[in-house]
Amino acid sequence: MGRLLPLLLVLVALPGTAIAGSITARLDRSSLAVGESTRLTIEVQGDAEGAPKLAEVEGLGVEVVGTSMNTRLSRGRTSTVTSYACRLTARKEGTWILGPARATIDGQSKASESFEVKVTPARAPQTAASSQQDRTSRGGPATAPPGQPGGDYYAIATVSDATPWVGQSITYDVEVGSALRTSGQTSWEQPSLGSLALEPGTEMHQDDRRQMIEGRAYNVTTIRLPIFPVEVGQTEVGAARFGMTVLRQRRNWAGINVTVREPVAFEAAAVPVHARALPTRGRPAGFQGIVGRFSVEASLNTDRVETGKTATLTVRVTGSGSLRGKRLTPELPPSFEIYDEAPEASFRVGASGLRTEVVARYHLLSREPGTFEIPGVALPHFDPERQRYVVARSQPVRLEVTGAPISEEAVVSRSAGLVHAKEEVEVLGTDILPLHTGPRMYGDARVGFGSPLILGLLLLPLLGFCGLAVRASRERMAGTAGGQRRQRQRAAKRARADSRRAATAGDVDAAEAALREYLTARLQRSGAALSPDDGPRVLAEEGAPEELADDLGSLLARLEAARFGGGETRGLAEDIDAWLGDAETLW
Repeated sequence: MGRLLPLLLVLVALPGTAIAGSITARLDRSSLAVGESTRLTIEVQGDAEGAPKLAEVEGLGVEVVGTSMNTRLSRGRTSTVTSYACRLTARKEGTWILGPARATIDGQSKASESFEVKVTPARAPQTAASSQQDRTSRGGPATAPPGQPGGDYYAIATVSDATPWVGQSITYDVEVGSALRTSGQTSWEQPSLGSLALEPGTEMHQDDRRQMIEGRAYNVTTIRLPIFPVEVGQTEVGAARFGMTVLRQRRNWAGINVTVREPVAFEAAAVPVHARALPTRGRPAGFQGIVGRFSVEASLNTDRVETGKTATLTVRVTGSGSLRGKRLTPELPPSFEIYDEAPEASFRVGASGLRTEVVARYHLLSREPGTFEIPGVALPHFDPERQRYVVARSQPVRLEVTGAPISEEAVVSRSAGLVHAKEEVEVLGTDILPLHTGPRMYGDARVGFGSPLILGLLLLPLLGFCGLAVRASRERMAGTAGGQRRQRQRAAKRARADSRRAATAGDVDAAEAALREYLTARLQRSGAALSPDDGPRVLAEEGAPEELADDLGSLLARLEAARFGGGETRGLAEDIDAWLGDAETLW
């Protein structure tokens, strides 16, 4: 404790410092068809000299659609994080390398990770004979090529492999898009699966994005389910049914544009699947019906252990596909006993299918000394890409066991259940030491320098210093351009939260107040004075999209009609909240 107190005093005396700068990037999808778009997010931590830069790529287009900034404080250190929301559009077929994004942060050149983006050809145009059949699955006018939005809303279902092997994990994907503003969430009815089944232990994956297709903006949701066939033969994934409420603009009796709610129902067509039987030729011994591509690694936590004590063998299986609860059993010398834990499994559902990682731990105990080689753990499985059976095997490991052999009947001091809780097993001799009782068995009840109470009291000055440092930093930033910009960002965020509450309660007055407050924060001028005529003009001058500016004019006109002309107020609060959501994304 004598060394701890000076160290704490030194920590209290240190000023808050900035976290080292960095730049990171995230890409929602790495596989696109020509004309499709996805979201690219670039985050810059630290003081950067300008916006990050990306090298131009012939087959890809990148457009910044919005930025945001926040300040983080961690352990007395502050950092500024700027996020750039970008739209990545596929322009030309091929495989392209995007990135890295580069920026000069705190005087040093930094680079993010890069991505490999695969662009496939645009889908073929729709024929006249198939237009009527396609109308049911698209929900809108059947005038567009299959696989692309052809109307105000659509739903398209596919499977990652239409001819899988029995037991092979595939994905059922449904893409739902709407070019109209909607109220509430889209409901859907999961389709029947026929002779297919959901992968156990996995969950549905959902991806939401804003996508520009043929010059029109769509809100697109992709639903992905991991499934696998359990029987050989023809089957299908049934039609997936959807329902949503779209918002349409109509003119009322007074000639004023009003928003009308229109419930719609549509479906994605059924998808046929033909399951193939696994071949019998070349099937290895011990095959348990596992289909996929896997690798196996094994390691020991130590290479030397005494007799009667345990070493932990960790086996890690990774790859594409599913093990579905199958357990691996290592081959051990006769002198060993083994206690295994329940394996830890994790799954990730992506565009390429189901990725699985299973970690199993085995506690090995030897009663005899010596140097033992534990053979590699084997996993026989069928590889659907190679279309043949493969035996993945880990490397063998060596374990040296020291001490005297245990020849007499031993007493295990802890049960195998405690081994599962990752406690070491010890083998004792027949001698059992007598138990001791007395006051010392209950421990020392006195408060020492290492108690949580004393440590907490010593840390209080450090916490107080951090609070004062944050407050002083905010006061210094308040008068600068950056500080004022952050204040406007916080005001806009508060207005956005107020609009959500107003939309939930249907309070038009509160929604209008939130809208005016948001405009004041973003435009640096009074939003209360904006009229239906000058609102769109001011937004256009500030760089807002034309469609967003026109929608603001319509909202302000409806608010005036509701206040002075007895216009309809139903749904107005929800429409204001929807416009603010579009403004956060597009402006």
